[in-house]
Amino acid sequence: MISKNPEKTVVPFAYTESGTLAQDLVARCRINLPRQGAGRSIMGALAPIKPKLLKLIPLLSSDRDGEVLATVRAIERMLLSAGLDWHELAGAVGAEPEVIEKVVYRNPPQPKPDWEAKLDSCIERRNRLSSREQDFLDSLDRGCWGGRTPTQKQLAWLIDIFTRIIRAETGL
Repeated sequence: MISKNPEKTVVPFAYTESGTLAQDLVARCRINLPRQGAGRSIMGALAPIKPKLLKLIPLLSSDRDGEVLATVRAIERMLLSAGLDWHELAGAVGAEPEVIEKVVYRNPPQPKPDWEAKLDSCIERRNRLSSREQDFLDSLDRGCWGGRTPTQKQLAWLIDIFTRIIRAETGL
């Protein structure tokens, strides 16, 4: 019985073999009700109450027996409302985490700069160009593989070549 004295509340409780009050309370608070959560995963069933559980679990380390008991009862009410019990909570804690594979690139592929796309387009249509322009495109292509970017003058010439090719194809 719990004392009704407002100055002092006494909760009779004897420690058992485990040695800590929280472990003893958890061991004694097993209620076997029909499983409401049958057919669904334990982790899925714990998901809605997880934030509250994460707030309550540290309270089990209190040095006040009444707080620990109240916390155990609160956790138990949450578990029952989710259709779970202490055994399933313990199983979820000890369960292997679900592995989700995700491909992550350390250096994600970068889109080609606009000038590279124009260079590729011009190289595909090189048969329409003079030998000097073909040599220019070849040198630009070799240079871009070396990690260099074209100068302003080279870009201007590339854009001029690209524009002439597109105009010739479209008839503008």
